[in-house]
Amino acid sequence: MEIGSLKTAMRELQDSLEEQIHLAQKTHQAQWDKSNAELVKLREELKAEKERAALNASVQASMMRTADIIKAASAAREAKNAFLQPEQIIAKLRVAVGLDPNVAEYHIDLSKTLYATGDYDAAREASISGIERHPLDATLPIVKGACFFSMADRILKSGPKGDPSAARHAAGLFAMAEMAYHQALANDPANAYALYNLALTIQTSDSDNSRLIVALRAWDEYFAVALTDPEQVEWVKMAREIKKSLDSATP
Repeated sequence: MEIGSLKTAMRELQDSLEEQIHLAQKTHQAQWDKSNAELVKLREELKAEKERAALNASVQASMMRTADIIKAASAAREAKNAFLQPEQIIAKLRVAVGLDPNVAEYHIDLSKTLYATGDYDAAREASISGIERHPLDATLPIVKGACFFSMADRILKSGPKGDPSAARHAAGLFAMAEMAYHQALANDPANAYALYNLALTIQTSDSDNSRLIVALRAWDEYFAVALTDPEQVEWVKMAREIKKSLDSATP
C-alpha cells in the first residue's frame, strides 16, 4: 500500500475514533444530566414531603394544644363551683395547671386554695411553680410569702413558749416571707396586699422592737397606697389596730 493511502486510512480511522469518543461523551453527558435531574427531582419531592409532614405535625400539635387549653379552661371553671369540696377544687385546678401552665390565674387559684386548707407546704410549692412560669406576676409571690409567714406563726404557737430553737426556725421563715413580698413589690410597687403583708411580717417578727422604725415605715408605705383604694377599707381598719402596739412603743 502506498504511503499516501496509508496516511489517508489512518486519518479516517482517527476521525472515526474521535467521532465515537465524542458520541460516547455526549451519551454519557445526557445520561448524567438525566440522572442528575432525577436526583434533583427526588430531593425536591423528599423536601416537600418533609415540609408536608412538618406542617401536619404542627397542625396536629396545634389542635392538641387547643384541646388542652379548652379542657384547662373547663376544669378551672368547674373549680369555681361553690358546692365542691376543697379537695375536688384542688384536683380540678391541678388539671388546669397541668394542661395549660401558661395561665397565671390557674397557678394563683391553686396556690390560694391549698393555702386556705392549711397545707402551706403544698401551697408554697404551687406558688413557686407558678412563679417559674410567670416571674413577673405579683400575686404568686404574695401567696408564697403568706405560706412562710403562716408556717412561722404555726411554729411559734404550737411549740413551747420561749423555745429558742422554734424562735430561730420562725425567724428564718419570717425572713423568707419578707423576701417574697419584696419580690411581689418588685413586680408591682403599689400592690397594697404585698405592702400590708410586708409590714405585718416585719412587725410580727420584731419581738424586741429592734426594727421599730422599719416596721413603722412599712406601715406608712402601706397606708400611702391603701387609703385611696376602696378595696382596702377593711384592711386599713385592721392595719390601724395592729399598728397600735407600735405606736405605743414609739419614743
